[in-house]
Amino acid sequence: MKLKASTLLTLSLFVTHLSAATPYKAQLMLANLDLASLGQLQVYTASRFITNTTETAAVTSIITAEDIQNRGYRSLYEVMQHIPGAYYNTTSHFENLTSRGLAQALSSYLLLIDGHAINDKSSFGISAETVFPTLSNVQRIEVVRGAGSVLWGSEAGIGIIHIITKSAQQLDPTGEGAWQIALDYETEHKRDLESAIYAKDLAEGGYTVSISRFDSDAPQADVYGTGATGVALIDLRKRANMNLEPGYDIYFKGHWRDYGLKASFNNARNNNFHSGSDNEAIYQRNWIELSYNPELTDQTRIENKIYLNDYKVEYQFNDHFKFSNTYDLTRMQGYGVESLIFHEADNYHLTSGIKIDSHRMTLKAPYNIPNPGPFLPYEQISPVTDKTYALFSELNYSLQPDFHITLGARYQKNDGILDTDFITPRFATIYNVNEESTLKYIFNGSEVAPSLRTWLGGRKGSLYQNGRYSGGAEESQKYQAHEIQYQFNTDNTFLSAGLFYMRIDDLIHYYGQGVTVDGDTVIKTWGNGPGASTRGLELEFKQAFDRVELYGNYTYAKATYDEGSWTLEGNTTDFVDGFFRHVIDSDLNIVVTPEHMWNLGADINLTNNMLLNIHYNGYANVAYDQFNTVGAPVDIGSEHFLDTTLVARDAFTQGLDLSFYLKNLFNNEAIVPDDVYGGYSESNMARRFGVNMTYSF
Repeated sequence: MKLKASTLLTLSLFVTHLSAATPYKAQLMLANLDLASLGQLQVYTASRFITNTTETAAVTSIITAEDIQNRGYRSLYEVMQHIPGAYYNTTSHFENLTSRGLAQALSSYLLLIDGHAINDKSSFGISAETVFPTLSNVQRIEVVRGAGSVLWGSEAGIGIIHIITKSAQQLDPTGEGAWQIALDYETEHKRDLESAIYAKDLAEGGYTVSISRFDSDAPQADVYGTGATGVALIDLRKRANMNLEPGYDIYFKGHWRDYGLKASFNNARNNNFHSGSDNEAIYQRNWIELSYNPELTDQTRIENKIYLNDYKVEYQFNDHFKFSNTYDLTRMQGYGVESLIFHEADNYHLTSGIKIDSHRMTLKAPYNIPNPGPFLPYEQISPVTDKTYALFSELNYSLQPDFHITLGARYQKNDGILDTDFITPRFATIYNVNEESTLKYIFNGSEVAPSLRTWLGGRKGSLYQNGRYSGGAEESQKYQAHEIQYQFNTDNTFLSAGLFYMRIDDLIHYYGQGVTVDGDTVIKTWGNGPGASTRGLELEFKQAFDRVELYGNYTYAKATYDEGSWTLEGNTTDFVDGFFRHVIDSDLNIVVTPEHMWNLGADINLTNNMLLNIHYNGYANVAYDQFNTVGAPVDIGSEHFLDTTLVARDAFTQGLDLSFYLKNLFNNEAIVPDDVYGGYSESNMARRFGVNMTYSF
């Protein structure tokens, strides 16, 4: 583990150059995924090689480019709303993607774009709407529901969202060069997107270049808080991730023979209006990745990559803290190398790899902030370098034609934020009951170190200043997940039924303001607290007829915190009497995420080139805190939403597709519970109409 990253990369490149040059195939793998029928669904993310969903050691949902067009998805936010178990809570600052009932402010999803990890270690998790706000360049999205840490890293504690973009081979089948232009406009939010993609497929390679511009205005929403006398209007705000200032995204993906290059330049700005102040967040996420992926033999291939990341998030506050034109700036810069070897035989597939990642993170704020409270000015905090070393291997083995096992483990060492090392296991058994039915048992473990922002105020441990504490988590977050899944597949039918149980220990959570620890006030800090667990049921189905395809899913999730205390600098505060009384009932059940969530839809082919989609979704058994005390949550009942999309392919001329969509036909401005601060807000997602045009030539 003492080898430098450059040395490891040089060694891996030297080994692979010993083989004769072969035609480039690895980069084309994702372009060859077979979706001919519901019985032949294939995935890549779960195993890092293409396999049928019936043989993967993961529970996976697949959203294709056709699904995106037919159902009128306009952002990753909308895609995830229709994935089993996924739900967006809201806070005064950011939208929080939760999973299977767990209301965590620290997201543990891993977001990938063509295999490149987008997560920013200096943030609260993924900010999906600003990282990738347009779906025009997306070929498919694979969502792993459950940990995938062995092959992809510890950040995949709850799941993986993998965006796979369109390839030159798909966009330019003739090799003469092809353009695709997309325009999208949506009322209510005055949301508009424009994108252009150019693709060129070559004899021994190909490339695509996409450029997107986006803008969106979110209406103001009322936020209600709670106190000793009841519910009152306490805030006016806009949903930050839906209130985008003009921004852009430039993405390049290309390959020649065994060499590949990907690069992304993204600039997004959102307006975080609340408490009478216009607070702007500016995201700049730039990265570049070089790869060399040869085939050594018919059975063995190697994937090598080196990447550079430069992520910057700047917050500009105007009058929010009774002073103007102040900001804080978080920047993460660094590199990583990863080398994998794949060996395949008749009855097994072995994947092994090594990864080294080093990123330097800085927090900055001006010295002239009046009364900074318990925090030292950020410029006094030394930059932190977070280094990760990982070795991993996974074996997929067929004991007999109908019985398969998966055994995997990852050893990971973190040096920086927390000096930790741990082993992440994975085990699965897959039994093909018959040609149409499969039964799986899956166990995953994971461990996620806190991000830089979960430990405001100090590198390790906590700071004590002016009679107040500030600090961060001192332990990483541990996961154990068990899943049982039954799948039934035919050419026209897909059915999945699963049970899940997830356990989280040393849960990283926000203390917030007003909690006392042995007579001192805790303010604006994170820490490790008692654990949590969630259990439930997920159902998913698709049924294809001659001119109609029906689809849907249902999730039941029950999440509960443990009894216990939060610890800070050796002092403790009772969990129930602490800040999280807002999100639990008297039995410590988490009430701000729904127990029941459902989606039902139909794709109806009206003619050979015209399709109508009708989609209904809703949720129930979700509550908000009424009187700022334990045991007094108010059930908001059930919420119901209806969307419809009309798609006309090759409208007026060859290559022109038009979509007309109507979101929230019932005009339901639903009550949305707040997962951190308590209380609730009235959603600003009112009825809205949109038009999308895509022209390929």
